[in-house]
Amino acid sequence: MSKIKHGLSRSKIHGRWRSMLSRCNNENSNVYKHYGARGIKVCAEWSGEDGFSRFYKWALLNGYAENLTIDRIDCNKGYSPDNCRFIGVKEQCNNRTNNIVLVINGISDTAKNWSLASPVTYCAILYRIGHGWSHEEAVFTPSRMRSEAHG
Repeated sequence: MSKIKHGLSRSKIHGRWRSMLSRCNNENSNVYKHYGARGIKVCAEWSGEDGFSRFYKWALLNGYAENLTIDRIDCNKGYSPDNCRFIGVKEQCNNRTNNIVLVINGISDTAKNWSLASPVTYCAILYRIGHGWSHEEAVFTPSRMRSEAHG
């Protein structure tokens, strides 16, 4: 297999492609346990011969911009054209598997996002949830103490 010269080996998009492959294939990667070890793979189209060129073409046709990150729509499936998109960092943070999701009046959102509309801090919401408060009470009950975390 010969190396293809594409002139993009130092580009941001090439770095993202290399990182995607590394977290899925390199057991020495510090995040491999969250990807490759869980069975998350990069599709043959993007990882095989000429994989970067095919990934690059797909990215340009599907909203790639340097300020966006690649996101798997279903976090239990691998990287492939039908399961990936480009989104902003804030939205990416809301898609993490370790987020705490609260449901209030049928609306699901992360505790971090609920805290933006709350009279108490994000930390106070987590403290309250950890102490058995309902989601609605944890988010919308004003604090009676200076710092609930110390009470």
